Amino acid sequence: MSARILIVEDERLVAEDIRLSIEAFGYNVCDVVGTGELAIERCRQLLPDLALMDVRLKGRLNGIEAAQRICQKNDIAIVFLTAFSDAQFLQQAQTVLPYGYLLKPYNEKELQATIQIALHKHGIEKQLRAQQQQLNAILNRLNESMPPGQEAPLPSKPAADKPAQLSRCSGARKPQLEGLLHTLTHELRAPLIASRLTLGSLIRGAFGPVDQKLEQVLNESAEANEELLRLVETLLEIARYEAGKQVLLREALSWEMLLAKAVKPLQAIFQSDLRHIRSQIEPLPVLATGDPQQIIYVLQSLLDNALRASGPGDFVDVKVEFVRPNQVRVSITDQGQGIVPSLQKQLFKKFLANRGRGWGAGLSLYLCNQIVQAHGGRIAVHSAPSLGSTFFFTLPLPA
Repeated sequence: MSARILIVEDERLVAEDIRLSIEAFGYNVCDVVGTGELAIERCRQLLPDLALMDVRLKGRLNGIEAAQRICQKNDIAIVFLTAFSDAQFLQQAQTVLPYGYLLKPYNEKELQATIQIALHKHGIEKQLRAQQQQLNAILNRLNESMPPGQEAPLPSKPAADKPAQLSRCSGARKPQLEGLLHTLTHELRAPLIASRLTLGSLIRGAFGPVDQKLEQVLNESAEANEELLRLVETLLEIARYEAGKQVLLREALSWEMLLAKAVKPLQAIFQSDLRHIRSQIEPLPVLATGDPQQIIYVLQSLLDNALRASGPGDFVDVKVEFVRPNQVRVSITDQGQGIVPSLQKQLFKKFLANRGRGWGAGLSLYLCNQIVQAHGGRIAVHSAPSLGSTFFFTLPLPA
């Protein structure tokens, strides 16, 4: 079945030209409308796979405003059609998380390629969400089956202060979670690693020449595979914490080193945006102790969220400071749109509904909370709409 596309364009001749081109590509144009209000209504009624939306529309709503309302109610790929490419437009359009842009004047090859890539990205996202829902169901059933009172308590303070000493998170054994570990390891992780190897070989041309369009599609598939593999790895970490099987190292923490290692993997994702990370590390009376790799995960997750929330040229500030009575506080502040109070209360819970596209499965912050609490600290957020957000966590210092 060919993809169904809604055209939202108020210039009749342009709209007809787009319709003829799209139908020639083999897609089904389910309707052509000229206002944002009609686009919202037709998306609700027809549920197209993609809406090709002109930014400037007649009526009360422009294309970006209409797209924002459509994405609140429907799972539809949005591609913007515009004659403008300035930074202000791009920043406003990013609030919709569009699947592509097409600048006027365009040619048919650009139109076809943009639609193909947008539909492919949308299909990958739907597949990822379906996989996430299956994994959610596994853990939810396990949690529901646990007898009352068997949740593993998290320690309120480190078990020991000696560097490099191992401490085991306390808690009762959970056979169900052990079974989950086995399932995730063998039935999900192994085939994903095999897919990584296969896709890598295809991209390198091991099975024949790869043209630019096919390479782009393969790269998209490889990114989706990596995203799902990261999800499985995160679930494994969560299961270890919840089963009381996670082993934590206790080493002296160098915040300069931890921050450098947390930032490095983000280079490939955000590139030049990393220039806008500012750090302020104040002297501490003593060094905190903990598991370096686990703390790096927390820093990287919070930095990743802050960079995604930031606009072009915005700064992300990292501050490490001593706070009383005897703690180190690490805060990461962005200049993004902020988080509404109703969502702030849920951010550190697992598998949340109504998070919206761009928030993921609700796992990384939950795991950050598990890690920080296992180290005897706490994690929280201060935020207000349009005023940015500050995520912070504290760790106890040795007496």
